[in-house]
Amino acid sequence: MDTYLVTSENVVLMFREGEAIEPGAAVAASLRQRGLAQWPELEAELYHGAGETLLLARPAPPLCLRGRACPLRLRRIK
Repeated sequence: MDTYLVTSENVVLMFREGEAIEPGAAVAASLRQRGLAQWPELEAELYHGAGETLLLARPAPPLCLRGRACPLRLRRIK
């Protein structure tokens, strides 16, 4: 595995042919090595080509922003 970028917003890793790919574990290890906080959830994209696999990962947005435009409403108790 080659590391190309590790920030608090993005992780980019390259896996060679035959390497086991576990996105969650690889991203968590990369963040830990850089002293960054681990993400509770992540979104990842895998691209295959020329015997290698590119992993692009970022933290998952809050549930209220996933797939809908309306903000989360809090239940208020009086």
